[in-house]
Amino acid sequence: MRLSIIIPAYNEGRHLDAVVRRLYATMRAAEPSTEIIVVNNGSSDETPRVAQELAASLQDVRLVNVYPNEGYGNGILMGLAAATGDVVGWVHADDQSNPEDTALIYGKLIAEKYDLCKAVRVHRKEHPWRILQSNAYNWLFRLMFGFPFRDINGTPKVMTRSCYERAKLTSKEWFIDPELMLKARDMGMRIGEVEIVWNARNAGKSNVRLTTMLHFFKRMMQYRFNKTTL
Repeated sequence: MRLSIIIPAYNEGRHLDAVVRRLYATMRAAEPSTEIIVVNNGSSDETPRVAQELAASLQDVRLVNVYPNEGYGNGILMGLAAATGDVVGWVHADDQSNPEDTALIYGKLIAEKYDLCKAVRVHRKEHPWRILQSNAYNWLFRLMFGFPFRDINGTPKVMTRSCYERAKLTSKEWFIDPELMLKARDMGMRIGEVEIVWNARNAGKSNVRLTTMLHFFKRMMQYRFNKTTL
């Protein structure tokens, strides 16, 4: 069973080496045929250099360069297009999730034969305002779509190749996470969840802005009333 993990990285050079090496060691122990695809998503810092060095020194670590940056989702899409795994998924490059949780999520997908398995951030070491925004967004999402699942944007996310290919993801921005969740539900996919700790960033800064939230709301309305827009 080959596993492909995508790491979209935009100006994450300060801690990318540690993130990839920790994830690599953990996931190769859980699934020896794991490949990690680092997507340099139009970075202007040392991310390309760090990613290239990782690809040169670690077996089955690959680099995909994307210029210009067309959004978080586009970086994931480019990584997924290069993936060879029977199971594919993505994690953030900001070191907020523990690699052991990625292994747990993957293990649950395999053991319980889910089509998609994802994280639920139940312990969040973030600014209270960021947590409030996320809780409000998830509440509105569940209200609009009658959605039973928690933490729509929670990562890591892993899925079978069949789920990925059937979902036909298109979102180039942050809506790629809810797009996947909505399409998986609408196709009757089996979805699992694993509760995790979400750590504070130890370097860099979040790329989530007010405009990101406005974009989420716009895309939610589009999907709710005209699914052909996705």
